[in-house]
Amino acid sequence: METIVKLNVSARDLFAIMEQSLLQEVKAATNKNVDATQIGRGFTYTKKSQGRSVKVAVTGWKRDALYEATFTSNGDTIFVRYELEPEGEGAVSVTYREEIRCKGQTKPTFASRLGEKKAIKQAKRMLMAVEATILNQKKAQDHSS
Repeated sequence: METIVKLNVSARDLFAIMEQSLLQEVKAATNKNVDATQIGRGFTYTKKSQGRSVKVAVTGWKRDALYEATFTSNGDTIFVRYELEPEGEGAVSVTYREEIRCKGQTKPTFASRLGEKKAIKQAKRMLMAVEATILNQKKAQDHSS
């Protein structure tokens, strides 16, 4: 499933938050400090989520434009893609895509479609919360200058 969300922040600012979040997740999962320059297509790590071991593989990475990854656990795979398209000064259009494949199924199941629909709603909420955080940080910087 796919959705497009328009935000009133730059692609650079949004991607910086996404990158920082990924670096924090890698640190928490591996107890290793990873530099942003080490992240790219082919970067992998394993994390714990809801008591399960999840292998994360970055399949697409382009600064300020693309983050794509697969999350594999117990034979299930989730494909996630964030594609950022600048919309003029200080605005970005984010195309978010998520697909769930249960135990190697090639066709979506009813349960996977429900999971995708829920994930799309969560992604929209998360992107809007990140937008609010960035705008609040900018407002605080403007007031302190």
